Order: sequence, then structure tokens, then C-alpha cells
Amino acid sequence: MRWDFYIMIIMVVAAILTPLQLAFVENDTVGWIVTGAIIDITFLVDILVTFFTAYVDESSYTMVTDKCVIAKKYLQFWFWLDLVSIVPLDAFIMGTVGGGSDMTQVAKFTRMGKLYKMIRMLRMVKMMRIVKDRKRIMANLDSVMKTNPGVERLIFFCFGFFLFNHTFASIWIMLASFDED
Repeated sequence: MRWDFYIMIIMVVAAILTPLQLAFVENDTVGWIVTGAIIDITFLVDILVTFFTAYVDESSYTMVTDKCVIAKKYLQFWFWLDLVSIVPLDAFIMGTVGGGSDMTQVAKFTRMGKLYKMIRMLRMVKMMRIVKDRKRIMANLDSVMKTNPGVERLIFFCFGFFLFNHTFASIWIMLASFDED
């Protein structure tokens, strides 16, 4: 239960900070790098924990505890999304890991420094975890607040509405910064 609550808090922090970082941060500082590393390491540990976490089969309403069945179900879809969300694809694509690459030289040559920000938008995949873990978030909300399901849905809708607007406003600001060059 504590782990689920911790993951929920980390997902909310990632969902708020990622668009802000894309819109307003030109060069990553140590604070942004450390925050990103903490989020990525937490998500990596969550991937490992998920392989050993039982779930309720929705068709038969039975608890599935067989590790092979759990792993197969997780590997079918969500594992790949979780994996993509923690891999620093922007660093690999732009060649910042292990020296420069031709892409970096092209971006510098054409003075498209903002191209890096477009590549960094791949970090937004982390926000898909909120969709994945909606049931877990709602269960945590229910255990903490003890409200009826209608209020829980309203809170989740309001949070989703805020997050949607926050994300698109940040993208809009980022796109407007392209004209400054």
C-alpha cells in the first residue's frame, strides 16, 4: 500500500514536471538531472516489483499469483510502455551519451537548437503510467479519503483536466519558443 502511494506521488510529480521542463528549461541543471534520475530509478524498481505482484483476473475474479502468468500478462503491453518511459531516448537519439553523433552536428549546423526539445518530448510517455495505474490510484484515493465513487471520479476527472491543460499549455509555450530563433 505504501509503495502504491509512493508510485502515485512520483507519477504526479513526473506528470507535472516533465511538461514544465520541456517548456522552460533550455539546459538541464543538476537538480533536473537528479530529479529525472530519481523518477527513472523509482519506475525501474516498480517494473521489477510488478513482475512479482499478484492481480485479480477480471474475467474470473480470481487472484492470479503464478509468476509466469503475471510476467506473461505484463510483458504483453505495459512492460514495453514502462520500459520506454525510463529509457533516456532523447540522450541516445541526440548522441549525448558516449560523445556526439551526426544528428547533433546537423542540429548545430542548421541552428535548430529547439530540435532537441522536440526529441525530449518522448519523455511524455511517462505520463501514460497514470492511465495504466488508474485503478491503483483510485484505490489509494479511496483508502485515504473514504469518499463515495462519484466524488472519486470527479477528483480524477478534475486532475485529468488539469493535467491535460497543463501539458498542452507547456507544449504551446515550447512551440512558441521555436519562433524566437
